[in-house]
Amino acid sequence: MNENKDLIPAEEKLKLLFEHRPWETEPDDAEWVDGPTKYKCRIVRNEHTGTLCGYVGVPRGHRFYGVTYQEAERDDNDFLVHGGLTYSGELDGEDGYHFFGFDTAHGGDFSPGLAVSMLKWTGEPDDVREFYKEETYRTFEYVQREVMNLALQLLYCDKGGNHVS
Repeated sequence: MNENKDLIPAEEKLKLLFEHRPWETEPDDAEWVDGPTKYKCRIVRNEHTGTLCGYVGVPRGHRFYGVTYQEAERDDNDFLVHGGLTYSGELDGEDGYHFFGFDTAHGGDFSPGLAVSMLKWTGEPDDVREFYKEETYRTFEYVQREVMNLALQLLYCDKGGNHVS
């Protein structure tokens, strides 16, 4: 084991590798009611990957209340959201809403938490820089736009529409 490997913590090495680090200054979570749809919206940072996840909560009475995202998609709906839907169910403290969500930890997405883990394992900044050179970090503003887009798609589906786009 390289004795110098741990002299600089992985989090500090990450700062040396990436000049622009929005995950350090943007919010880790947010909650609001979307104006046009009146649906509950949330953004939460995943503690392991360091990436943001977006959620839209539909109220009781919505066509997809209580169904899985797989069932909603089988209903001949194509939800156009980053990486596709990856979650459906309840969120803590949100009684009366059923949430649909997505994450930003897919191929092509930069995950700062995973980069820190990789630095801890390898200790080699050049390996991490090379591994992530084609990856894009999905910012809070990006995820917020995707959440609002998903809310509109869910509203459209509730009104009887299919093939959202």
